[in-house]
Amino acid sequence: MPWLLAMPWLLVMHAAATFFMAGVIWIIRVVPSPLFGMVGADGFVAYERSHASRITPVVGTAMLIEAACTGLLVVWMGGSAGADR
Repeated sequence: MPWLLAMPWLLVMHAAATFFMAGVIWIIRVVPSPLFGMVGADGFVAYERSHASRITPVVGTAMLIEAACTGLLVVWMGGSAGADR
């Protein structure tokens, strides 16, 4: 797979964004998600809106980086996943 060696920065950036997202997912699973049940019906909507508005830029940025890297990898590979170039 010589194309992999030609763009190591892209692979590193893609891996970093993917690992970052995995970490974010685990943090959200462990910390804020269980707290939703402790908020109560009266404050739930405000709590959820606040959570969503704060987490969206973090998750959105990593997702955009992952998507851009994936797109560049597909273009670089010529759409032939698994084929040697």
